[in-house]
Amino acid sequence: TLGYDNPPDLREQFYIGPLETRAAAFAHIPGAAELYGENLWPDTPAEYRPVFSTYYKTFESLAQSLMRIFALALGMPERFFDDKIDRHFSTVPANHYPEPDGDPLPNQVRCGEHTDFGSLTILAVNDAPGGLQVKLRDGSWQNVTAQRGDFIVNLGDMMQRWTNDRWISNL
Repeated sequence: TLGYDNPPDLREQFYIGPLETRAAAFAHIPGAAELYGENLWPDTPAEYRPVFSTYYKTFESLAQSLMRIFALALGMPERFFDDKIDRHFSTVPANHYPEPDGDPLPNQVRCGEHTDFGSLTILAVNDAPGGLQVKLRDGSWQNVTAQRGDFIVNLGDMMQRWTNDRWISNL
């Protein structure tokens, strides 16, 4: 996403976007309609679609709640952002990082350097060691750690971790 000419990432992903098709509403804007294409679902396992649909709706609700908290923190009405995020094209990827089979190619990593888009990114992670890093303003990288059940919330220049009913700043 940053224009690097690197080999593909060493990960597997399943991505879904909004559960309701909105392409027709954006057909008049060049290039916008394809951002709202329908999700493609595997036939098996049978539970995949309902589980990921519930997962998507849960994170969509959490994001809406966080945006309302942000509005209050900024001294705005609680629902200030509601009409600004009502046609989002949020994605929910599930990443799998299989054990590498052999040595990686030069500059090949599990997930290449990238920037997130949108107002926030919510990550649900497991407690596997290593991997997640953020790039600091001075160009250095800092590891981000989490425990099972934690959410990592990326707010652009700031990374926070919600754990034990409180926010912990990692940067």
